[in-house]
Amino acid sequence: MRYSVFILCFYSMTIWAQTQRSPDELKLLKKGDLWQKEIRKLDSTVVDLERHNNSLNRELIDLKTKNNNLKNENNKLSESKKEVNIGGVVWSKENLKVKTLNDSTALFCAQSRADWDRCYLEKIPAYCIHPKDSSGDFGYLYNIHALKSPKLSPNGWGIPTENAIEKTILAFGNQKENIGQFLKSKDSSDWHKPGLDLFDLNIRPLGLRNSDLSEWYFNDKIYLYIETNGMESITFRQLNDYSDKLSLIKRNIDLINTNTNYGVYVRCVKIN
Repeated sequence: MRYSVFILCFYSMTIWAQTQRSPDELKLLKKGDLWQKEIRKLDSTVVDLERHNNSLNRELIDLKTKNNNLKNENNKLSESKKEVNIGGVVWSKENLKVKTLNDSTALFCAQSRADWDRCYLEKIPAYCIHPKDSSGDFGYLYNIHALKSPKLSPNGWGIPTENAIEKTILAFGNQKENIGQFLKSKDSSDWHKPGLDLFDLNIRPLGLRNSDLSEWYFNDKIYLYIETNGMESITFRQLNDYSDKLSLIKRNIDLINTNTNYGVYVRCVKIN
């Protein structure tokens, strides 16, 4: 590229030099066909200059193309660091951490008990942050109205279904009974029985937000929300500290007799 710029400058100087003639030089050029030869030489120089200019433009286009390709590869690399394929199911490596629905509607931040209860009663989609994770790095806990919204997950992603869970479990073959050991984080400050965290999922035992005044549950379990059809039930997948097995907890929604005012973490899967 530097060479092309040098050539461009050289030819520009040549043209300038050939247009700077003294009166005597001009008289000499008028004799015979020297003038016409000089014009043809100048024309040839201009053609060469245009050719080199076109070549330089092509090099610039190639450079821009390579730069765009590099950006695309970097974007792909960044995405691959945030997701993992287990048994054909592409999981996010992080718990969901959004403050709006995917149509830009804001979710209510209900950190206080009063706000949390009010959002539940008034059917307002809300989120909160677990006090054991004050920065919210581990993700946000969402109430039932946010969980049941079809717009909670970012575009291209969704809340895992029972089918996604079963496909993931089947990927472990004969070791599926010990799936918790492979998925839990390695940090002994989190778990009494740390896992291997084979997929860098960083699953920690921050529990959930309780429906009663005991408020927060943590230290030996993590509950992740699983999508179910309709509003009649709320389903979790649970990893716990006293077993490496993955167990299923189901609770039925009964607006009169059952309190479903929980705050639960979400781990999204990519939609095919």
